[in-house]
Amino acid sequence: MLLACAGKMVACPAGCYCDAPDMKVSCTGADITEIPKNIPADTRFLDIGSTSITTIRKGDFHNLHNLRGVLYTVVPLPRYSGPLQSDSSSLMTSPRFPDMT
Repeated sequence: MLLACAGKMVACPAGCYCDAPDMKVSCTGADITEIPKNIPADTRFLDIGSTSITTIRKGDFHNLHNLRGVLYTVVPLPRYSGPLQSDSSSLMTSPRFPDMT
């Protein structure tokens, strides 16, 4: 799928739906086991609920400078491998992740 983004066409990751006007990306499906690598850079909101993602790795959001929110709903993330970049630490705060803030 292609997403029109500031006059450019950007590919939407497989298994994801990209909503261009709101800059939302929703990824669903048990076959998604990690954060997709080619999320459009202008994405503001990322929904990774209903996936099989169990780990968020350092650098997973490195090119998502406009990211304001991440929704994960199905499984708790049992592992986290490194600090989020300082400007993203407010995206994911939860009592389950005391070391992430």
